[in-house]
Amino acid sequence: MESMLPETGRSEKVRKVARIWAGVVITLAVIWIIMELVFPHPDPSVEGPLPPFEWVLISLMLLTFVGLLLAFRWELWGSLLTLVCAGAFTAILSYQDRLNEPLAMIVMMAVIAFPALLFLWSWNLDRNREALSG
Repeated sequence: MESMLPETGRSEKVRKVARIWAGVVITLAVIWIIMELVFPHPDPSVEGPLPPFEWVLISLMLLTFVGLLLAFRWELWGSLLTLVCAGAFTAILSYQDRLNEPLAMIVMMAVIAFPALLFLWSWNLDRNREALSG
């Protein structure tokens, strides 16, 4: 008689893909940050220090990547932080009508959000297996 429990290997495979994808995204983010520090290219329309609006966007993007890092240990909370911050970042840019390349931004946010969705799926598979077994 077959077991009614979802197989453990499925959540492990999903988690593995999520970790690999998140690792690639985080590595690219670190390279991007280093390049911005070494070769800054300031916005010519902004003179002086960055306005608070820009710091909000920078903070949201950094929290998005922190969420991906947290998802390696705490899948639910890290994924939620990533999705909320990425969504807020995109929504703020859209509201301010500052999306120069909207399709590129949507693709970039989808690439960043995909591992968070995989982490959530893995967490859900584990949670369902525990609920059925206990």
